[in-house]
Amino acid sequence: NAMLKLRPTLDSAVSGTPLDNFSTDINACFLSFVKQTHEMAACTQDDIVRPCSEYSATLVDKGAQVYSRYTESRLRCSQARKDALKMRQRCEASVKDAEGAAQALRNARMSERKSNGDNPTTAAVMPPQSVEEVDDGEAESNLEETLKRFGKTHGLVKNCEAIACALADIEASEKKYVALVEAENTAVTDVQDIERQALDAAQKNEEKRVLYMIGALERVFQTTRKSLDKMALDITAEPLELNLDSNLTDVPTPSTPSIFKSPRRLRTTSDDTGPSINETKLLNLPDELADLRDTMKSLVGRQSARLKALKLISSFNEGIATALENFAANIQARLESDGFVGKKSDGKKSGPLAAQLKKNEGESMLNAWIVAIKALKANAQLARDASKQVKGGNSQLYNILLLADKELKALKDGDEFRWKYLNDAAKGETKAKLKHSQILVDLEKAKARLSTLEDDNAAESVNGPKNNAAPSMNKAMGKMFSILPGGGEHVMNQMLTPQQRQAVVMEQLKEAETKEAKAAEGAAAAKSVKEQAIATYITEAESSISNNKSDERRTWELMQESLMCAVDAVDRFRHGQVTVAEGSLNEIQTYAKVVISNDVTTWTLNMEKRIEDKRSRFVTEKCDNVDDVESGFSLKVHPIDRSEIRKLIDRVLSDNNIDDFIVNTDSAQIGPTVTTKEVPVDDAPKSKRPDVPKDPIIGKMDPIFSKKLKGVSIETYYQKGWSDKINPLYSPWLERKGSFDVSVTQWEHSDQGFENKWSGERFHQKRIVKFKFKRTTHLYIGPPVAGVTQTQYCYKDGDDKCVIMMTVEMDGIPYSDVFAVEVRWAARRVGTNDVAIDAGVFVNFIKSSMFASKIKSGTLIETKPIHLDLFEEIKTVLISDDNNTELAGEAEEEVESEQSPEVEEEEIVQAVQTQSNSPRNQLSTMFMSLPKPVKVLALGVTCFVVMRLLFHSPDPTIIELSRQVEDLGKEVKEIKAMLESVLEAVGDGKCKT
Repeated sequence: NAMLKLRPTLDSAVSGTPLDNFSTDINACFLSFVKQTHEMAACTQDDIVRPCSEYSATLVDKGAQVYSRYTESRLRCSQARKDALKMRQRCEASVKDAEGAAQALRNARMSERKSNGDNPTTAAVMPPQSVEEVDDGEAESNLEETLKRFGKTHGLVKNCEAIACALADIEASEKKYVALVEAENTAVTDVQDIERQALDAAQKNEEKRVLYMIGALERVFQTTRKSLDKMALDITAEPLELNLDSNLTDVPTPSTPSIFKSPRRLRTTSDDTGPSINETKLLNLPDELADLRDTMKSLVGRQSARLKALKLISSFNEGIATALENFAANIQARLESDGFVGKKSDGKKSGPLAAQLKKNEGESMLNAWIVAIKALKANAQLARDASKQVKGGNSQLYNILLLADKELKALKDGDEFRWKYLNDAAKGETKAKLKHSQILVDLEKAKARLSTLEDDNAAESVNGPKNNAAPSMNKAMGKMFSILPGGGEHVMNQMLTPQQRQAVVMEQLKEAETKEAKAAEGAAAAKSVKEQAIATYITEAESSISNNKSDERRTWELMQESLMCAVDAVDRFRHGQVTVAEGSLNEIQTYAKVVISNDVTTWTLNMEKRIEDKRSRFVTEKCDNVDDVESGFSLKVHPIDRSEIRKLIDRVLSDNNIDDFIVNTDSAQIGPTVTTKEVPVDDAPKSKRPDVPKDPIIGKMDPIFSKKLKGVSIETYYQKGWSDKINPLYSPWLERKGSFDVSVTQWEHSDQGFENKWSGERFHQKRIVKFKFKRTTHLYIGPPVAGVTQTQYCYKDGDDKCVIMMTVEMDGIPYSDVFAVEVRWAARRVGTNDVAIDAGVFVNFIKSSMFASKIKSGTLIETKPIHLDLFEEIKTVLISDDNNTELAGEAEEEVESEQSPEVEEEEIVQAVQTQSNSPRNQLSTMFMSLPKPVKVLALGVTCFVVMRLLFHSPDPTIIELSRQVEDLGKEVKEIKAMLESVLEAVGDGKCKT
């Protein structure tokens, strides 16, 4: 198709050129190649591909009923598998609950012993016999009774009941798990039976299908060979007919009207032989220059036509090469997608499709398919070789094209420049001659005037007075009289004496003679310039014509050779395909006649073996290996080892060295498949260390909060709150708070450190957080949604200090380019194992703004609750990761506030101001100012509203609407205040209500 689309390009390139007849043969060759290729594709599609598809569809229809039954059974099998695995997960959860309950009992018992000074007054309760001594049912019953006695004895009933319930859940879920595994195995057996039925149904058609497929491959290569044999790609290059010595009249040259003739003169000279003869006659140039000029115009037009043909033929050849490359690339891409071409396959018996063919069809069918694959690879390589050959033949045309445009432009511009220079020289000579002739006329007039004056005034000049005027005066008077009508003769006769008139005329004669000499020199110089321009034009034009003859012949021959090379490349491609098709057909016929029938037997044996393998996976006995607990179908029972929990319970009940047991045991876990928490090391108090001083930069910021966490280390605070290594906290917290489009990058690490521009510090870690949120206030006007970009920096100094610095930038709101927000969390160690956290915010104004106070107050209002909530989130994570819920409650009580006295004083002042300006006080003042009848009516309405509120539940929508109205009123007041500030600043006075 790509070659067929290139045909108009070639026709347009050679039309009216010496290659016009040759291009007909070229088009015939490529048309034959395209036509036979289309016929081959249509035959392959209609006679091979479509029947194969229809035949495959009939096979699918025959097995549809069996497949439907198989699908239903498969779904039941899958659901049974999910139920079994889900129940095992429940077993694991129960084991974890039991572990937690055992740890809680251990901690509670330790606390009891410490409160009694490690001298318990009650005797230990002996645990029941171990699991090895009695069966599971009796051991569990004895353990439950022992736990009850232990709980009553030590006042730990709830802890013991929790352990008993967890153990009961383990026992019940494990029994259900075993039953569900057996049900899943039964479902798998049903599926395997249906698979065998499908095998029996498919085996009858397998041999026909395989033979049909191998026959289809044979027909493909037979069709290919027939189409290739019908292609006619023979062509002979004959010498081109180039009339290089003619006047090139066959190439139309644009006629340019002369700029030196008027329309009337052009009409009078319309019978001249050419457009250039008009100019040469007008400028008094030799006629041979007109012929030379017309030859140069024709030469430029011919070279332009040759350049156009050169470009189009080069484009045609490139299109042929590209079409061949695309053919090879498409074959290569398809082979790569099927796994037959690559670093590991190399077209051999590897790759996913080859593996499936070998597994499902057999070795012989795979070999036949590999023959077809090799043929495709060979055709792709042949296409690439043909493309290279076409490009090689086109390379010389490329070399000519690189300079052709510049050469044509230089030829055209050079000829135009020389012709213009010649015209200018001719016009200059004409003007010089006209000027010289005019001066000669003036000279003759001056001589005649002088001769007349000498004859008329001969007598008077003897007796009359002499002219004593200076020559310059006579010259000036001559110029003055010359501008008068008639040369000033009449005026001079009346005003001047004969001697004076004679002196003036003589001066005019001298001036005329001087001008005539200069004009003669100018005319001679213009003539010399014109003759030089004529000689230059003739020399350059003859040289260009001579050089063009050799270049023109060589260029047309190269274009012919490149087209011949393209046809030859396609012909070589065809011969190579014929060879590949014949060899492939012989190999496939060998497989079809000798060994293809063996594949059906091999396929049957393989399918039976696969079914037997699936049956062999059906196992009902228990297994201690849990590595493949969720792999495949036909699940095996993988019990969960809970011996460590039993040992822990036994040791606690025996009340012997609980602390040493926990410290010295290397495995505080229940089994390989269940993850448990490590038991804390001994609670011996560490040596007292001095407190880490407060962060100095926090003092420069507006405080958000100061909190204290007891029993928490800096390392734990960092790992659980900020590292995001195991359980990310920051991103889920932002999403729970209503933020969206949340993006949190990983922490970047640098030995040189990342600099925070505001504080000037360098931090070891940095990450970028981006999200959007709905704003809770509109104090500085703008959209309800703001985009936030946080650049978070982190610095951790061992177990003493952890500083989180945030540079917060907003977008999408007014004045977002005016300020940035700096937030700092400074956590420091206090005492041995406590953490004090100071948080502050600073609004960094990048530009000055008259709304700075409003921006700062709005930022503080929105920032404080967010970071307080983040602190609560981190605290919750720290508590939830503690050993048990009782300790979590204690940790909750240990969170204290450490706000400075200045902050507390400021909050008290704000509370007083809020109370004095509260709506209740304003309403009371307004009510007292009302008249008495109105007060009575208002009291009645108030009572009705109160009763309504007490006995009817308010509509949540109305409450929300009221809150929004109050917020809107507050914002309107603040906007009003802002406007008043603006008016004051510009001197327009305050806003009046």
